[in-house]
Amino acid sequence: MTGPPAWNSLGLGTTALWTHHLVYNTKRTGSFLLDGQHVKLRRVRFPEHPPAEWFVIDLLESQPFVGQAGDDLHSRLVDALRAGRLDATVLRAMGAEYATAGNRLLLDAAIQAAQ
Repeated sequence: MTGPPAWNSLGLGTTALWTHHLVYNTKRTGSFLLDGQHVKLRRVRFPEHPPAEWFVIDLLESQPFVGQAGDDLHSRLVDALRAGRLDATVLRAMGAEYATAGNRLLLDAAIQAAQ
């Protein structure tokens, strides 16, 4: 499971709330009612044991749904990297594997600014 609870815990300033659970899987995409709860399934590639840095990628890829300003997210990402809460090497690897080209550029800019 991912979404606002995972993103909020990164300390990047997001405080999003959704009325449904967001679950990534390898088979289906869509909204479902499972055991009386609304669940949004998304077919997305993800590592077997996602590190915190993967959830940063997930947040960046989901940014249009979160309502977080890109500049604000960038500055908080730089701060998290400088504080050592995120590993730049792992973040770059997760970005290379899972991020779109535009978000890879944003990650590279944040990593460079943090150095």
